[in-house]
Amino acid sequence: MKTRFILIIGLSFLLSACQTTVEELTENYTINELEELYSIKTNKEVFKQKSEGLNENTELQKLSERTHQDTILKAIKVIYGPDDRVDFYEEKDIFKKKNSFGVVALIRKYDLEEISNNSYSLSTIPFRDSQSLCASEKFGDQPIGSFCSGFAIDKNIIITAGHCVESESDLQSIRFLFDFKAIDAERINTQFGESLIFSGKRIISRGLDNSGIDYAIIEINEEIPSNRILKLNTTEKIRNKEQVYVIGHPVGLPLKIADGAFVRDNTNPLYFSANLDTYGGNSGSPVFNSNSHLVEGILVRGETDFIDRGGCNVSYPCPNTGCRGEDVSRISQFLDKIQ
Repeated sequence: MKTRFILIIGLSFLLSACQTTVEELTENYTINELEELYSIKTNKEVFKQKSEGLNENTELQKLSERTHQDTILKAIKVIYGPDDRVDFYEEKDIFKKKNSFGVVALIRKYDLEEISNNSYSLSTIPFRDSQSLCASEKFGDQPIGSFCSGFAIDKNIIITAGHCVESESDLQSIRFLFDFKAIDAERINTQFGESLIFSGKRIISRGLDNSGIDYAIIEINEEIPSNRILKLNTTEKIRNKEQVYVIGHPVGLPLKIADGAFVRDNTNPLYFSANLDTYGGNSGSPVFNSNSHLVEGILVRGETDFIDRGGCNVSYPCPNTGCRGEDVSRISQFLDKIQ
């Protein structure tokens, strides 16, 4: 029995040794080759634009025979970098949690239903259904209920992206909602008292053009509590490679905090670019300096959000130094309008 046991262990070791590891894949193959490998392994045209001629790559054919499908997917994820988004309750940094209290979700007035005196319910739709998501997509089971983000900088002023508020008449249909977030792994705030719902009085200033200007300064009817007012970096330009993080509502999801980013392109006088994990719905989000925790700008533009993975959608992955980056309007675009 002992001899047989040793033989089984030896065979198991040899079989595992033949299997390709994540490290081998990331060190020896490009992301395009890994995508082709995945297509061969699954026998699906999940990367349709690259599917022609895949069967002619005999090296990848042989590699697919000794590589698990999950290993290939892990290698793709390693090359593109991790998804740094976390829910409010998951964040451990006290400064980031404090700053999250100053962030609002922009919603439509008609998506609020009064359920009792001074209490309202937010109308939402399932994230997974709205984007035809694959089962593996992060936050797929959460609801979406907003269309943009914003943040408070004074007792009656909220900042957002210029393309989020088109006109004074558009402003009247918008509400600015605090605390749309996950309380824990099981509970998400979708019911709100009047003290968390704010309305716009007028657009103080708005900029939006092809040069890269994109901001809106909104005067609010109600008074915003002091603990929700964020501080801006008004003294100096952010440095190259400076670490940054963003807080907002990607795709209209409950509030997310995403760090692990840095300034990639700091040359344009109107905006800088960073490798932030943001989506549509993050427009208007404050982008913070990771060292000072001051607001450096407004998230306004970015890369494609989702791509097809064989009949369902996943987040479009990018390497930390690849793709176009996410554009952030500098505070200097509107600083003279608020001083």
